[in-house]
Order: sequence, then structure tokens, then C-alpha cells
Amino acid sequence: MIKERQEMVVTLKEYINSKFDSLEKAVDLAHSNLDARLNTLNELRSEVLEDRHLFVTRELYDRLQSDVDANTNRLTVIETRSVTWTAAIGVVFVILQIGMAIFFYYLSHK
Repeated sequence: MIKERQEMVVTLKEYINSKFDSLEKAVDLAHSNLDARLNTLNELRSEVLEDRHLFVTRELYDRLQSDVDANTNRLTVIETRSVTWTAAIGVVFVILQIGMAIFFYYLSHK
């Protein structure tokens, strides 16, 4: 009976040691998995930091957009003026043509 208990104690001790070994392996595996994930995140962070200078800041965008808006307004004014002048010149030429037609009509019928 004592011998059986000693075998049982040794077996129980081996069982507990095997459980601790399994837990230690699981912790090591989780640790290596976490290290791999953190390394991947660190690489991603460094890529983001490298690419950050490629993006336009909000202040620069707003300043450039206001310049574009000002130029667009200026071009709209210029286009409006040119259309107005073109129409005015067209009207003048139409009036001149009508006047010349009337003038030549009277000259030919006199």
C-alpha cells in the first residue's frame, strides 16, 4: 500500500509538472505571438510615419482652396465681361449692317 501511494505521488508529481510544462509552453507561444503582432504594428507605424509627409495639411489645403476660389471668381468676372463685350460688338455690327443695307438700298433706288 505504501509503495502504491509512492507511485501515485510520483505520478501526481509528474502530472503536475507536465501541466506546468504545458502552461509554460502556452505562455511562450502566446508571448511569441504577441511579439510578432507588435513587430507588425511597429512596421505599420513606421510606414505611416514615412507616408505622413505625402499628405496635405488642412491649413495648406484651405489656403490653396481659397486661392483657387479667388481665381475662379476672377475668371468668372473676365468671362462675363468678354461675353458682354462680344455681344455689344455684335449688336454694333448688326446695326451697322442694317444701316448700310438701308443706305445702299436708297442709293440704288435714287
